[in-house]
Amino acid sequence: GHSLGGLIVANYLLEHPEGIDGMVLSSPFLGLKMKVPPLKVLAAKGLSSVIPTFALPTNIPPEALSTDPAVGVAYMADPLVGKSATARWFTETMKAQETVLRRASLLRLPALLLIAGADSIADPEVSQSFLAALGSSDKELEWYDGMYHEIFNERENLTVFSALASWLEKRR
Repeated sequence: GHSLGGLIVANYLLEHPEGIDGMVLSSPFLGLKMKVPPLKVLAAKGLSSVIPTFALPTNIPPEALSTDPAVGVAYMADPLVGKSATARWFTETMKAQETVLRRASLLRLPALLLIAGADSIADPEVSQSFLAALGSSDKELEWYDGMYHEIFNERENLTVFSALASWLEKRR
């Protein structure tokens, strides 16, 4: 899973690991690197149970996605990209992050984490802590200095695809 998908995969596997042979997370959203204004956090927490659909802009700068400016342009033009987050989404995501980090030792599947070293959205250091806490003896970290959040959309993405293919091939 990538980004929020990585958080969802890890959270799901805590409850349903059966029948799954491994876990690959790329730039997983296990912790927020971007600074959220305290007023926005307070609003989300206060409104989550009262007006859960209250939405605020995410303010993710398109240039934070990739070192390739075309990726940011495509992101801004894509009508399927959500550019706001609801109060309930925010509080539930923060809870899921806390749960996944607290219970990481229960995940015993083979794991590969593909981490963008210059990610300003999903905190790469939280991903490192998560990997260290995993209960699996078969866990690997691929760290990409200078890459931003969308590692599969970086100019040097062949190194990422190659690492993924190699990891999968070894476990075939």
